[in-house]
Amino acid sequence: LSWNVQFGQGTDGVTDFNRIATWLARMNPDLIALCEMPPDQVPALVNLLTQKTGRVWNSHFVPKAPGINEGNLILSAHGFTSLGSRYLSYTRSIAQATINVGGTNINFFATHLDHTSSSLRQVEVAELLEWTAGFGATKIVAGDLNAANDTPEILRLLGVYRDSWVDALNQGTAFAYPDNPVWMNTRTRRWRIDFILYSGDTGLTTRRSEIPDT
Repeated sequence: LSWNVQFGQGTDGVTDFNRIATWLARMNPDLIALCEMPPDQVPALVNLLTQKTGRVWNSHFVPKAPGINEGNLILSAHGFTSLGSRYLSYTRSIAQATINVGGTNINFFATHLDHTSSSLRQVEVAELLEWTAGFGATKIVAGDLNAANDTPEILRLLGVYRDSWVDALNQGTAFAYPDNPVWMNTRTRRWRIDFILYSGDTGLTTRRSEIPDT
């Protein structure tokens, strides 16, 4: 699951991490990538999620840049084998965690790219691809990429990774909600700018994908 939690604030202007934990628990994920997460709220969110799911959750937080009081958070119902991070240009970052599922190591990355400029995102994508290439082949990259799927930066990512939403769309297992029709660009904000990408030649496959109404 990937979600920009916007510092815990809903469209009603209320900041409520209990509500976020309830929503996360309802989605029943095993791995979560959150961005715009304030670090001082991580322990509370982990505790709430543990209470609501009955599962033990592990967390790995990486600030957008040193000294910035928000960033990317990985939550995992699997134990961590190893952890990593990479600071990108223009005060952005990637959090990385390796988990083992059934004897297979999976490298999971959470990121949040620049919101102002395609040219800046292209630099960040180049850095992301260079860094993630150094990890084992079974990889998932999730996050708010702030770009549509026809932009140069996303097209470059799609030259390496598969788009799980498109794969689900093509096999008839993509779902949204009534006023957000299912198609190539079912919106995750005003357009589809959030992605879960994966390495498609390593045993990972898409079973279904959902863009829920938050």
